[in-house]
Amino acid sequence: MRTNFAMSLMLLCLLTVGCRTDPCGPPKPDAVRYVDAIRAGIGGLSECSCITDPDVHSDCVAWIALAQAEAGDAARAEAACGGLPSETHWRGECFFLVADAIKASGARAKAMCAQAAPFTEWCLAHVAQRRLGELLADLPRGQEAAFETQSFTIARDIAGLRRGERIYRRSISRALADRPDDPFDMATCGTATEETCSRAYLERLLDEILEVDILPEAQSAGWARLAPLCDGQAVTVDAASAAGLPRWTEAVDEPVQSAWAVACQRMQAQRLGGQSMRSRTFSP
Repeated sequence: MRTNFAMSLMLLCLLTVGCRTDPCGPPKPDAVRYVDAIRAGIGGLSECSCITDPDVHSDCVAWIALAQAEAGDAARAEAACGGLPSETHWRGECFFLVADAIKASGARAKAMCAQAAPFTEWCLAHVAQRRLGELLADLPRGQEAAFETQSFTIARDIAGLRRGERIYRRSISRALADRPDDPFDMATCGTATEETCSRAYLERLLDEILEVDILPEAQSAGWARLAPLCDGQAVTVDAASAAGLPRWTEAVDEPVQSAWAVACQRMQAQRLGGQSMRSRTFSP
């Protein structure tokens, strides 16, 4: 009799929600579950699944997918992103983050970026930047013009004409600016166009002004160094050197003066409107 009663209770328990094991455990606020998931790293998806708010849940999944990608498990990361609702931006952001983390390239990069809407253009821009970074890592002297053309073609084919042009210009000028030449000289620019040579000096100048910190107070210190030289007159090598700014030789004075004109214009714009001094480095 007792045995039958116990079995009946067990059957009743199994058929009711209250007796089932809750995979999420005791109730917890979404914020707590989010933190627990992030702390769990690549194994945090189960905790994400227990978050009730759709945005917090999707954000959680995106960050766990990023952790999985950084740990070398790209397949799991892509699967996690693919499980997010396609009508939200979180799915696109997830694919964007993962594509960056695994340094996706070629057809795989294009496929992942296609799923990264509304961030597809930015995703492809990063792919192009990585590709040009590899190409220009050791730019041979004397072949700058050829590499300019090649860089433009690659960037255009990956990121489209408008973004591709900006990316290639920044990439090639960055490669020249990073050369160890001191002072900045014709050998620094090689066979690159005068415009690219000017951009390269501008990159080097902004490096010196802003260093690695772009906080407003750090930019103010940069302006203080630049302001005395922006008096409407041609900047001399001696004046720039005295201010601790990059020197150059007479052979590149024309493109360097063009770079100084742009830098001074940006300084004035920054003072008036708070625009970042690096925000338009693509268009001197």
